[in-house]
Amino acid sequence: KQVDKIVKLLQKVIRIPTPLSGKILNVSDDSATISTVWSQASPDREISVHSETIYLVDRRNITVRNFGPIDTTTELLTCYSPSNTYRAVLRDVPSASSKQNKRQVLEIWSKNTLWKSFDLVKFEKHGDVYTDGEFGCLEWSPCETKLLYVAEKKTPKSEPFLGPGSKKSSEAMVGTEYDFIEDWGETLVGKSQPVVAFCDIETEAIEVISNGACDGSEAEDKWSYGQAVWAPDGASIVCVAWNNTPRRLGLVYCTNRKSYIVHIRDVNGTKEIRKLSDEGRAVRSPVFAPDKSKLVWLERDITGPHHACHRIVKYEWDLKKRSTVVDIIDKEMKTKSGELFYGLYCLSLNRPWLSDSKTLLVSTPQRASVRTFAIDTDNGNVEDISSTQSSEETFSEIVLDVSRDLVLCWRSSMGLTPSLMLGSADISGVKEWITLLPHSPSVEGYHVDVIRLKASRTTDLVRDYSAVYFGPPVDSDVKELSLIVWPHGGPHSATTNAYSLLCNFFAQLGFAILMINYRGSIGAGQSSVDWLPGRVGSSDIEDVHQAASHVLHKYGSQLDPAKTVLFGGSHGGFIVLHLAGQYPSHYKAVATRNPVAYISPLSTTSDIPDWALVESGLDYSPMKYELSAEEHEAMRSKSPIAHVDNVSAPILFLLGKKDLRVPMSQGLDYYHALKARNIKTRAIVYEDNHGLVKVPHMIDFAVNAASWFFEHIPHKLS
Repeated sequence: KQVDKIVKLLQKVIRIPTPLSGKILNVSDDSATISTVWSQASPDREISVHSETIYLVDRRNITVRNFGPIDTTTELLTCYSPSNTYRAVLRDVPSASSKQNKRQVLEIWSKNTLWKSFDLVKFEKHGDVYTDGEFGCLEWSPCETKLLYVAEKKTPKSEPFLGPGSKKSSEAMVGTEYDFIEDWGETLVGKSQPVVAFCDIETEAIEVISNGACDGSEAEDKWSYGQAVWAPDGASIVCVAWNNTPRRLGLVYCTNRKSYIVHIRDVNGTKEIRKLSDEGRAVRSPVFAPDKSKLVWLERDITGPHHACHRIVKYEWDLKKRSTVVDIIDKEMKTKSGELFYGLYCLSLNRPWLSDSKTLLVSTPQRASVRTFAIDTDNGNVEDISSTQSSEETFSEIVLDVSRDLVLCWRSSMGLTPSLMLGSADISGVKEWITLLPHSPSVEGYHVDVIRLKASRTTDLVRDYSAVYFGPPVDSDVKELSLIVWPHGGPHSATTNAYSLLCNFFAQLGFAILMINYRGSIGAGQSSVDWLPGRVGSSDIEDVHQAASHVLHKYGSQLDPAKTVLFGGSHGGFIVLHLAGQYPSHYKAVATRNPVAYISPLSTTSDIPDWALVESGLDYSPMKYELSAEEHEAMRSKSPIAHVDNVSAPILFLLGKKDLRVPMSQGLDYYHALKARNIKTRAIVYEDNHGLVKVPHMIDFAVNAASWFFEHIPHKLS
């Protein structure tokens, strides 16, 4: 009966869609047309469904009409042409032939007509088109006759030495069908050699344009290309080139992979590839100004943690001059208006330019929220143009698109569902906000408290960190609630005061929630990020436990310390296993998704083996495949497994069979260690990767985690 209630509540929560993207289309003095794409879990279809809603905005009378939603789940990539005359759509289409698994079809729509359609498989120029957020793109040329995209490089067909038929194809590679092929790791399985291609709409031809040698000296297969944009001449391209050698390391959530911004052009029938960025850098998200006079991108050093503070680099196209616009921020800097700025941690710049071709609008995590900044690329000035002061952090605000000095953004908090806003912007800020979609409270009687904390050890050079509490306020009559202590993964990521489906689900069940940005989290300066490597298993654990103790004291009338439970995945799982072992009397039950239990095996089994060494305070080298006894012991002492003898709380493991980042063996080894010590435990295994993102699996682990907590603490459903 209790499980039925949990499932019914989850059904209610997953009906709330979240925005994926937004585009400002036609703009006039009086009106604007907005396209937005939303995502929502569908238990019946067992997938996340996508839908498009169009908003017609009367800016003079401040009225909004919307049309939709229209199911766009089959659309893998979409892109409107610069004039909005055409809309390109990439789809996976089931094949009518049993010999072919699928077709990838590129459709060109004009008004309400399917104008042209290209079956990309039939051209046999490349493999599957990339639709991920690391390599993928779909870009119209300025003349609106070509479409730029990224796909897997075509490889010769493999055939066995012996098999049906006696005649082999002259193009086939015999005896190579079982060769190991490197890929780019977690969520990028099968993606090995991305190349840039374009479809010529007029001639109906496909051409691969990134075949060539970088600076004429290095082999073509050394590079993986992606995130391509058209150069100002409308014929050549600019893109990111990642170095494949000596091996491909996992790329998702890892912004430290050696890469270059390159310019590819055709010179007398030969592809010339020229590097625009500096050596020893990791780069991403190149984007030209509207007047094409300059190119900007995000950049960081290739050493250190997997995600960190970035700089913005500007390249003046005609002058061929490179300079830094905003550098890496060590701690904090004051903007002209006196607000604090902690640096840039966003993964993409999207379409950020105002019409002056010098001002960027960029949203980035700042401590416990996401804020928006106007950046002057001429003088490097940074201004916080968020709708609240940085000291408030009442919600997060993320820019989806900028066009002709209009800015489209969505806002939310842990206590508010996403709202959609359209405003008029300049270097000083955004004004004349129009609400396209209002927010609504997510949990009645709850509030958000963004908490500033200092580590207890006064000798530490970095002490500041933050946490977000979501639960009843101090003057509430609610009593004896359970607190979920929920550290984020990474470890170099952050929890922000933004809407979360899972957080909302547990809150509606009657749990209070505490999410902690321990030292090492992004959004608080590079020095905070750099603090954690070498201190995992101690500093992060102390921070989380201190934050939990602080909240249990502050909200002592509302919370029951005897009902405190732990929830976390990946490095968050690492932390909750540590807490269960280091503070066994404080935490009554644990649910963890794909946790790190023992660091040293990850130095050879993870798609990011460098993580194990860097976070342990050691140097990574691809030439080194064997740890010394001292290194093994250093990693073991920092691992949760070192404290397994102290664990008394029951622990639920939620594991993905296809997890390349933290292989399932990590959780299972700890599970077996608990069973050997007669500690109650359970392991649930899914055919999924690190994030357990498939809809049936997300539903199952959410319900099982809630049931596990209810089973081991006295708790009444809200």
